[in-house]
Amino acid sequence: MRGAWLTRRTPIALDIGMRQIKAAQLAWHNRLWRLEACACVPRQRAGKPLEADEVARLAQVLQRQGFTGRKTILSVVTEHLFSDLLELPPASSGAPTEDLARMEVARLNGRAAGSFEMVCWELPPSARPREQAYVLSSALPHEQANAVLDVLEAGGLQAVAIQTAGLALERACRHLLRSDAAVQGILDLGWSAFRMSVLCHGVICYQRVLPETGLAPLAAELCTRFRVAPEHLEVFLSGMGLSGANEAAAPANPAMAAEVRSLVAAHFARCLDDIRATFDYVLGMYPGSALRGLLLAGGGAALAGEEVFAQGLGVQAHVVKPSEVIPCGRWERQYDVPGMVAAIGLAQFQENRP
Repeated sequence: MRGAWLTRRTPIALDIGMRQIKAAQLAWHNRLWRLEACACVPRQRAGKPLEADEVARLAQVLQRQGFTGRKTILSVVTEHLFSDLLELPPASSGAPTEDLARMEVARLNGRAAGSFEMVCWELPPSARPREQAYVLSSALPHEQANAVLDVLEAGGLQAVAIQTAGLALERACRHLLRSDAAVQGILDLGWSAFRMSVLCHGVICYQRVLPETGLAPLAAELCTRFRVAPEHLEVFLSGMGLSGANEAAAPANPAMAAEVRSLVAAHFARCLDDIRATFDYVLGMYPGSALRGLLLAGGGAALAGEEVFAQGLGVQAHVVKPSEVIPCGRWERQYDVPGMVAAIGLAQFQENRP
């Protein structure tokens, strides 16, 4: 099986968002993964669940863009997940950690133990003496998973794995993360919400959706205030010097550009207190650890930039692009944007590695 992967591509990774579907497929060459195919496809019905006709259209687009096969790996819509921090006997005790975690997740969420798929992992031990271990779990109800799987199958695609975007981002950014006791964050700036993962010893120790966040409210405010049609918002932002690649183009109207930039910065600054509180929570779990930085990904990362987070939190912030995590070849010019990072992490799912 090891040799078979040397001549095969990964399944197609699909990061399904509210407005776009980001797709990536990798190939193994010279002992390195490289980006073999890439696409960003607008949703036919923004904000709505996938339907078979949209999947069929997506399959056609992917084929034209150079993707091969019909097997896919999907990201999970965070709103459908149960995420719990559990206290259980450590694995070193011989206790069946995964079985105990499943029963505890079922109890906490009022579900039958066999009604969901789950992934869990034990967190690094704290400096504080404890008889119990912390275990972080993420669970997806079967009804949510089956709904997506059925639609994909009806549209001509097949899912071989489903994973959270948080784990996908962690995998993609692994070589940018420290493995020591430093505390670091990964912030996914998405359309419907901002989602944060905090790591210590290179392991995700806490995940949360930041309240009252997302790009959607900012887009609505900008469209209303400046009388811009939603479909023209990206062009408008580019004209204000806030393009998708965060290029500092000279705006035609400097006064308006300054107002737009102020609104954008204020929107992202609203989540700083919640980010700070999230870091403080993990630092409390690991006393003596130092806060070392924040990685920014997702569709809003280029728009937000690093300054508002670096200054507001007093930590080093860095916008992650695909070219930093994998050789992108001919795709770098068009798709070297932080919104594609999660799809690349999905494609690196461990079962696909040679």
